[in-house]
Amino acid sequence: MLVRALLLTVAVCSAGCASYQLPPLRVPQVENTVEMVEGQGDRFAAHRACLKAAPELKPLLTCMESSGYTFLARVPEYPSHECWQLRERGGADLPPAYCWERTGPPAATP
Repeated sequence: MLVRALLLTVAVCSAGCASYQLPPLRVPQVENTVEMVEGQGDRFAAHRACLKAAPELKPLLTCMESSGYTFLARVPEYPSHECWQLRERGGADLPPAYCWERTGPPAATP
């Protein structure tokens, strides 16, 4: 009787799990590398250009926004927490390129 109950439990659990899909695995470091290798490294190029223009926090934020990137939303997932810590230090360490995400096309320059 115990064996039947155990088999029934395993069958029910298996049937319930068959429709469950795991969320896709995201590794930001791999995503950034793929973006660079596939020639879509606009974010990295914009970040380098903005840092060369003015290696300070406020001008970096303004420059990246004008390039069509917004700072990551404050969420508990990586790398948002690290990026916001760097931003809140007031420029002691500038946030790296992976702290921005594309919001739309870059602003047109007159």
